[in-house]
Amino acid sequence: MRKNNLRLLAAIGLSLNLSLAGTAPAWAAAIPAGPGSEAVEVPENLKDNILEYEELPDLIGYYNVDVVNTEAKLTNSENLDVADELRAEARSLAGEAATLKEEGLRNGTNRALYEQYKENVKALNKTARGLEESSEPSHTNATGLRQLKASQTMLAQTLMIDYQKLQDEKVLADKNAELAAAQYNATVRKQQIGMASAAEVTAAEQSMKSAQAEAVGKQKELDDTKYNLCMMTGWDYNALPEIRPVPQPDSSRIEGMNPSADLEKAIGNSFSLQDIRHVGASGRANRRIRTRNLDQGEQSLAVTLQSLYDDIFNKKSVYEAACSAFEAAQTSMNAADKGIQIGSLSNLEYLEKQSEYLTAKSEKTAAELDYFWAMETYDWAVDGLVSSGGQ
Repeated sequence: MRKNNLRLLAAIGLSLNLSLAGTAPAWAAAIPAGPGSEAVEVPENLKDNILEYEELPDLIGYYNVDVVNTEAKLTNSENLDVADELRAEARSLAGEAATLKEEGLRNGTNRALYEQYKENVKALNKTARGLEESSEPSHTNATGLRQLKASQTMLAQTLMIDYQKLQDEKVLADKNAELAAAQYNATVRKQQIGMASAAEVTAAEQSMKSAQAEAVGKQKELDDTKYNLCMMTGWDYNALPEIRPVPQPDSSRIEGMNPSADLEKAIGNSFSLQDIRHVGASGRANRRIRTRNLDQGEQSLAVTLQSLYDDIFNKKSVYEAACSAFEAAQTSMNAADKGIQIGSLSNLEYLEKQSEYLTAKSEKTAAELDYFWAMETYDWAVDGLVSSGGQ
């Protein structure tokens, strides 16, 4: 039995009721709680308890609360489901209309039904199209969402880099606290045999307390950085994921960088310039202002891109110097290890050598990560996001 237009009216009524009544969007009950507790389908590699630098863009896309909430507000998935149902209904009615046409339209009833079905198909498709359009974010909103994802990813990357720096700094701070305590105890012993004054003991005690406070502060910095990194990538506040090291800098990347050649792409991708381009400018004066702003923005971006490129080589030089200094410190540390074994080095002298070694190691780590981040920052600028700060 052929379907009449009651089904059409029901379908259109359903779509209008859903769109006008403001149905609760699907995301309201589907925000993921973090890796391992997904409410949406995510890649398997994101479900483990390991945090890797290369996964940050995907982790931000799937788990970052700001990104998930913003994306959900811009896309009503229920409207899209209804639109699919309406289009399926339209195809079904179109098929029935085709059958009527094949049977012949000389019969007045058949012709009337045929014309009605054609109009119903148009109405269904129009309603579906309206629902689809209302569910699609505007160009401005879509650009804003991409920028949010990019900026949150960039922030997560800086946190991960800071975390790795702080790990070495915390080890160094602990060693310096140990050294300061040993120096204080040595000063107290000297005072007992008349070789150190009370003022020297007080100064040594203050140095010890300062070093201990530095170690406590570094631990807090480390904990806070890890907490912020985990929270913005989807883990619970008390989660303990394994945070893998940031990739080492690959100097071959520089070969593919050219500020002059990359400028056109950077201009096209620039989020700030896209904002200027899509500002409504009515009137000749406003259009001139927009054109001037675009020209200034492009010139500024060209200067920034060249500066970021130059900074890569500066950071590379610092990194190479830090590597040389670390090699020398390592040689000195190896000698100190032998010295403490054969008794030619005191415990205090050995602690001093350890502190010197860990200082060189921490500086090498920082220089290595700064060099890596300089290349990352350049690539971000080419991809549209210019950082206002740096490592």
